[in-house]
Amino acid sequence: MTEGPVDAATVLVRPVVPGDLDALDALLSSLDDQSRYRRWFTGGADVHRAAAWAAHPEQQDAVGLVATTADGRLVGHAADSEPARADQTLADAAATGIDLAAITATLEREGVQAFCKSYHQLLDCIEGKLGALDRRSPTAQRVLVLTNEDLADANEVPESIRPLLDAAEEVYVVAPTLTTWMQWLADDRDSALVAADERLRTVFDHMRAGGLEPHGEIGAENQVTAITDALARFDADLIVLRLHAPGSEHENWSEHRIAKKVRSHFDVATVVFYFDSEGLVVERDEA
Repeated sequence: MTEGPVDAATVLVRPVVPGDLDALDALLSSLDDQSRYRRWFTGGADVHRAAAWAAHPEQQDAVGLVATTADGRLVGHAADSEPARADQTLADAAATGIDLAAITATLEREGVQAFCKSYHQLLDCIEGKLGALDRRSPTAQRVLVLTNEDLADANEVPESIRPLLDAAEEVYVVAPTLTTWMQWLADDRDSALVAADERLRTVFDHMRAGGLEPHGEIGAENQVTAITDALARFDADLIVLRLHAPGSEHENWSEHRIAKKVRSHFDVATVVFYFDSEGLVVERDEA
């Protein structure tokens, strides 16, 4: 995201520092409605909160860069909370025939102002071509499901998860012993064990009602440990994480960034389904 007019010869790109907060706030506040939607996929984003996040990317394990003019005016900002996925996106773009080296050369040759005239067209091109890529999960024969969500009111396997399970030869379910913050402080694991057992039985009932024959176990409170123990018994070629949506009513405190931890710890394809407080899938995330 840039604000012009700017001459490429005068632009300096550097890491974000906390002292950039006010300038970031001013830059983000200056965005028109279309730019805000392209940046946050909503026109109602809290700009001041976004600026505070942008000024401290290290708190979210993110990387942030700003572009400034020779006189110190901040004219551009970019951030990425998952650099590995960004690298994959660039690789996907290259696979569709988008020449990123040529784009960079154009930027250097014509300057930021001229380049920004085609910025939105470039985004449209990327969105269209990446949308044509087949991102379906490979057919897995042995699926390990870690469930932090029982969908007790749904009485069925969620439609979005069903194809992954129907194609599998075996399904193994792990229900980690999730404690609440107060249970953890009081070392009260008994209540968490009871809840995990109920969650596992509920998921089994839903799957069996749909013609599946799952097996599985109650797992450790540490979800990475729970998956490690399960993989020692069940050689999975796909991990499915059923998690509460961040910020939802039932989100457990130990779920924060668990998807990233699982993907960095295990060399197994992982698909994440996030559920809202009513048991509906609100997001699917594949790596």
